Amino acid sequence: MEVKQITAQQTITLRHRILRPHQTEADCIYPGDEATDSYHYGAFDGQKLVCIASVFKQSEERFGQFKQRNQYRLRGMATLTEYRGTGQGNSVLQACIAQCKAQGGELFWCNARTSAAGYYEKMGFASLPEEFDLSGIGPHRVMYIVP
Repeated sequence: MEVKQITAQQTITLRHRILRPHQTEADCIYPGDEATDSYHYGAFDGQKLVCIASVFKQSEERFGQFKQRNQYRLRGMATLTEYRGTGQGNSVLQACIAQCKAQGGELFWCNARTSAAGYYEKMGFASLPEEFDLSGIGPHRVMYIVP
């Protein structure tokens, strides 16, 4: 397995297949995907892309309580079902956190599906107590870590 930086375009198929199968592939293109301060990572099994995640320079307004001003957001983390539990997500997430830190990020955050909150907690993330619903996607929590 190898984790490396990929293009935004390379993330679309897994975003669609894993995260938003009820939407179109066009709906899986995120604002900021092509920004110069956005980064995308993937884990490969040979030539097969098995896990993805994206990092965006973006502040979360709910973090007004924190001192950190230079914030990065994790979006679109997805792992093929048959590769879950193999460490691919952990490796991709660590690459994303390292990228945040390399860019001077003071806070790394995401809107985590409540079903994935335990995973992020295991990876050292804390969460804000409020749960909220993203229309058409489901319940989420804001989770964060200081890199």
